[in-house]
Amino acid sequence: MTRIFYTVNAGLYLTSGQTALLIDGIHEGASSGFSAMPAMLSEQLLYGYGVFAHLDGLLFTHLHPDHYDADKVNRMLDTRSGLALWGPGLSSRGISEYRETPSGCTFRIGDFRIFAYPTVHSGASFREEPHRSLLVRNETTNEAFLISGDAVFAPELADTVNKNAGGPGSVTAAFINVYQLIEEPSRAFLLRLAPVRLFLYHRPLPEDDTCNYLFMIRTTLDRKPLPGYDIAQPAQMNWIRF
Repeated sequence: MTRIFYTVNAGLYLTSGQTALLIDGIHEGASSGFSAMPAMLSEQLLYGYGVFAHLDGLLFTHLHPDHYDADKVNRMLDTRSGLALWGPGLSSRGISEYRETPSGCTFRIGDFRIFAYPTVHSGASFREEPHRSLLVRNETTNEAFLISGDAVFAPELADTVNKNAGGPGSVTAAFINVYQLIEEPSRAFLLRLAPVRLFLYHRPLPEDDTCNYLFMIRTTLDRKPLPGYDIAQPAQMNWIRF
């Protein structure tokens, strides 16, 4: 079974068997109303103990500062040899079985096969920036997790994601941000995808929320934007309960 630890912002640590991945988990973010990576987790990650005693790869949906910090990533790669790396605009390393597909690309890191779909970043000023949403499929347990990042989803992409996950209803959980509950194409995508669980992530710690992002989340959820779903907000700095 895959275990998932939610850090802050969009940071997710997935571990299963002999493989552990960190997605969008090395970042800053305070300048944009989000959180920097907590010092305790930064130290554990750099020196390989605690939550991050085992780590095989770093993945990124895109390179905005609330998802990615180049200096910290480079220091990690220098300190912990053998780490795989993948992200749009980065020089990948340590990945296997890479191939291009009509919907993006796919590759493997240990127990996990990753499908990376080109998706448009939410917000008019970011539409041209490289962005990928990720489907992480555990080849051992047949679980599949959609990591949305900051995407605006096209509804028809749901059919491709479900196919890659193993068929309709095979997405174990989708991790989404609040804009995907506000924008109609993304809501249509999520209803068509029909994941088993929905988790609203991409949230700063309350003390860093200078842009009232958490208020927008509360008011959006109050409107029950996706009928039939109880959308969970996993606690930051904690393992997620399924």
